[in-house]
Amino acid sequence: MEDITVQKRDINATKAEEKKVQGEGFVKGVICGKDFPSISIFVNIRKKHIHQGSIFSMKLGRKNLTVTANQIQRDPVKRNITHVSFLNVAKGEKTTVEVPLSIVGELTGEGAIQSLRDSVQVNGALSDIPESLTLDISDLDINETLCLSDIELPSGLSWQEDDLDQVVAKCNPPQLEIVEEPVVEEVETAEEAEEETVKKAG
Repeated sequence: MEDITVQKRDINATKAEEKKVQGEGFVKGVICGKDFPSISIFVNIRKKHIHQGSIFSMKLGRKNLTVTANQIQRDPVKRNITHVSFLNVAKGEKTTVEVPLSIVGELTGEGAIQSLRDSVQVNGALSDIPESLTLDISDLDINETLCLSDIELPSGLSWQEDDLDQVVAKCNPPQLEIVEEPVVEEVETAEEAEEETVKKAG
């Protein structure tokens, strides 16, 4: 589990004070949770890969917290992260988290893999949730598919998906490359042009 640096945020701070902190790699955030008062924070996301469902350990004052990124806001133009909402989860408490899917293995044939899901939702204690779930495509043939039910969940986790028959990846036939033959234009020689001129004159 990766550590992430946070500090309490003064909601009465001036824009200049906030800008100074943000210049050090921090963005605004909030921590909330069951029986946990909401706390406004600055969180340092520099060199951190954060997605919805990311799990971190953080120290806030004397408290050691285990949290998951619950909601991420981005600038509509620059797409950089501007705010992160974290959900504090008590030890042993189960929660629903979105986990990335990672494709492993290589096809034995000439098909092309089409991935239809980047992540899935599972429920469990944060200590049991992996960074990603693997989807093995090694035995997949052309026109065959893999469903959610084909993914093996680690012990302690359960699905938080409505349809386990939902297709998450399929093997498409290879695309045929169409080679266009070059068009050869007929070029009239000087002799042919002269002969044509004589015929017209006659």
